[in-house]
Amino acid sequence: MPDVILKVGSVEFLDMEAPSKFGDLGAVQALALHEFAGGIRSIQLFGSFPRPQRWSGILIGRDAHSRARTMKQLVASGEATTLEWNGWSFFGVMAEFEIQATDSLWELQYNALFEPAEDTSTGATSGPAVAPSSLLPFALEVANNQASKPASGAILDPSIPAEVDKLKQAVNQALLQNGNLSSIPPATIFGFQQQVNTLRQTLALGPLLSVDQGESLAARELDQTLRVIDWLLDNSLPPLAEINVQNPNLFVLAAAHYDGDVDKWELIAKANGLLTPYPIGTYRLVIPADIEKPKSNIPVFI
Repeated sequence: MPDVILKVGSVEFLDMEAPSKFGDLGAVQALALHEFAGGIRSIQLFGSFPRPQRWSGILIGRDAHSRARTMKQLVASGEATTLEWNGWSFFGVMAEFEIQATDSLWELQYNALFEPAEDTSTGATSGPAVAPSSLLPFALEVANNQASKPASGAILDPSIPAEVDKLKQAVNQALLQNGNLSSIPPATIFGFQQQVNTLRQTLALGPLLSVDQGESLAARELDQTLRVIDWLLDNSLPPLAEINVQNPNLFVLAAAHYDGDVDKWELIAKANGLLTPYPIGTYRLVIPADIEKPKSNIPVFI
């Protein structure tokens, strides 16, 4: 029995359910390289980024189906979460979770893909571009290149690169007018997220379903970058407040900070990793800004 600990959010993969070997735990430095006459090189650094983590295994036990459904929901919601493996820790999103039923009611085979935004392991150092305000322009440039010149060589419908470029120009204009990402009004951030949501719907209803392998691969890579952009927009605004409390009542806090809307307690809970509106203990709580995300009608592929 391998001495392996694997956890994604609240879901634990126990004993033989966790792989004995994991993916690439290293990082890649994103950079722009320019070469000039006379042998002169200019290298612009954008930061060090962790590698995607892909693995496979088997879920077993009475709660195998329950844990599989939780993992599926993480993919469907696009909610940022943590991945922990043997002392390594990453913050990002579950991009894929494929579930394959077996003859046993208590056994499920799975394939998983986790896209990390940040290496949060103890002692890990971040690159110079870890804040959403620094990462967003770079992510938009990546999306623009993926839409107009996919690595697979496929040609996407012209409306897709046009809309990606439109999003890129709108965000860059807002950054120019407001100075930084955190100063952009929430309504404008919401509008950008609507554009991202519409683009992902277009991909899901067309290129992602294409029988052309190059086109479907190009669409998948672009979709993953759009998910990162959406996550960066989600985390762009500073919190409303940070407070020290003991045995807090999240209903009361929500009512106080969100114009009496007690249902917003879940925003506070999610921002602080809490599962109940009545946590016991002493906490420093972040009260997040409230951005009403667009409703997603994007089909989920697992």
